[in-house]
Amino acid sequence: MARVIAVSAPIGGGKSSLSAALCQVLGAASVVAFDSYERMTERPISAIRQWLSAGAPLAEVPIPGLAADLTALREGRSVRDPLSGAMVQPAPFLLLDSQFGREHPELRALVDFQVWIDVPADLALARKLRQYAATMGQEAGFAAWLDGYLENYQQVVRALLERQRETVGAHADLVVDGTLPPQVLAGQVALVLKQSFSTP
Repeated sequence: MARVIAVSAPIGGGKSSLSAALCQVLGAASVVAFDSYERMTERPISAIRQWLSAGAPLAEVPIPGLAADLTALREGRSVRDPLSGAMVQPAPFLLLDSQFGREHPELRALVDFQVWIDVPADLALARKLRQYAATMGQEAGFAAWLDGYLENYQQVVRALLERQRETVGAHADLVVDGTLPPQVLAGQVALVLKQSFSTP
């Protein structure tokens, strides 16, 4: 049966980059994107603040269909990414690009191994801002949007990232240095995975 490997990090921490690099190194892997399923970010910022003040219970983060799709992939059936529409194929390693990994109650029984990318908060934020500037920087209203993003980051996101580090990061099976290039990290993670599980 396929192994589900959760790859987690703060925003801008390199989850997607490491997952892509791991696909190349492992050769027999598919990526499942948590962001394609989560619906928490569709809520107003006031609701997210209230959720945080209540202790940020992960059971309240809606991820409709994710557990069912992971189960199908583990059983050898293809699934369709609900956001992109692309087909995700079953593979011996299923890389779950996810903020919370096994800490989310719906995923706890499905995740076989948790990787945490440890990266300084300022570096993660700088990476994310550079990404936004590259993709949205020429759009009208970008400065106002960025001001709102940074205000929300200060008031809400920062506290959520601290909670994430205290739960996901502290309980990970493997912690890697997020300041290193993704290809280097992929080699480190792949070695541990092949030692932990039989090679596909």
